Amino acid sequence: MLLHAWRIGLRNVKLETDNIESYRIVSGCTSAFVTTLLIEDLLELMNRRWSVQLRHISRVQNVVVDKLAALSRAKDMGELVWCDPPGEVLDALHNDRFAFNSVTM
Repeated sequence: MLLHAWRIGLRNVKLETDNIESYRIVSGCTSAFVTTLLIEDLLELMNRRWSVQLRHISRVQNVVVDKLAALSRAKDMGELVWCDPPGEVLDALHNDRFAFNSVTM
């Protein structure tokens, strides 16, 4: 997603992850030295001339994204942008909306 944001010209991005280990590595919150191609690519992207804010969120807050990722892997869709949410995530979107509204009221 970060690479897609760069390609379409977005220069102020908020990146959320529910993977605490990845968050700690990329944000420098750990002294562990971990190097993988994925981490190197992510750090290279984040260090380009743009603003990327990284934030950790709970897995409960990330249900829709997890469902979209699983859907794209299951159907081998590659890189894809939906204009409308697929039916498989509508229930999760509704639950997110309900939870958000109940917290903000």
